[in-house]
Amino acid sequence: MNGKGRKLFRSAVGILTSVMMMGAYTTTAMASGIGVIDAKDMLDIHAEANTASAVIGQVMEDGHVAILAKYNDWVQIQAGEIAGWVPAENLVETEISNEEAVAANEQVIAERTGATASEDEFFAEEEVQQDETAALQAEASEAAQNEIEEVQAAEEAARLEAEAQAKAAAEEAARLEAEAQAKAAEEAARLAAEAQQAALAAQAAQTAAISAEELKLLANIIYCEAGSESYVGKVAVGNVIMNRVKSASQPNTITEVVYAKGQFSPVRNGSLQRALSSDKADAACYQAAIEALAGAQPVGGKLFFRRNNGRSGQVIGHHVFY
Repeated sequence: MNGKGRKLFRSAVGILTSVMMMGAYTTTAMASGIGVIDAKDMLDIHAEANTASAVIGQVMEDGHVAILAKYNDWVQIQAGEIAGWVPAENLVETEISNEEAVAANEQVIAERTGATASEDEFFAEEEVQQDETAALQAEASEAAQNEIEEVQAAEEAARLEAEAQAKAAAEEAARLEAEAQAKAAEEAARLAAEAQQAALAAQAAQTAAISAEELKLLANIIYCEAGSESYVGKVAVGNVIMNRVKSASQPNTITEVVYAKGQFSPVRNGSLQRALSSDKADAACYQAAIEALAGAQPVGGKLFFRRNNGRSGQVIGHHVFY
């Protein structure tokens, strides 16, 4: 029995004691007899002759009560100021007098009062056991909670470690990728530089292979034929002249190609001679001549060009190459 049950038990005993000591039979004029309660410990008193009705009081085991009426399996009793119904099976009728019933009740009260000390010891011991049980339960609950927290802490540490490792791996992969890209860019730049150096070397070698007069001639014929054309158009004219130099069916020098009979109108009309006399070829014409000498071929292997008059071929600016 817990503290609450103990309190209720003592309250019930106290109430019944006061009821009995006040004189349970103040309404004995209405009574039809005396009955003794046959129940374990306490018996509920109902407002009506059925268990569904409200409990209006209690009477203790071996208590003597006045019998007021009977209805089926129920008996109406008077216990102190309480009048109500109890099951007939829990009441034993007796022939004792009212005075004897009062004395019997006093004896019951005395016995119950004498049991208080032992009850106190029992309840005290029970409370100690309950306190010990509660302490053990609290310790077990705390230990379980600590274990849960340790597991959660370990899981969190593992999660953080996994995140750190993943971050480190991602950073390392990014670093390696950046290094690879940098190396690739460096290699591309190196190859481009080598290619440019090779081209410059080829240009220098080609330029060195011809005389300054032939370079001047090539630059000025480009000026006369394509001075107003785009840079690609200028290189294209030099490309055609160098294709003829290399062709087996054509002369094998720049001078012979340029001055071949009937080939270039600036030769026929004297504009080439006038350009050469003052070297009218600008830097773009000279650079176009050098690129053509180095092997630049914007028109491939074509050997002829003329003003674009609808002839089929590769058109660059105002010229068609064929």
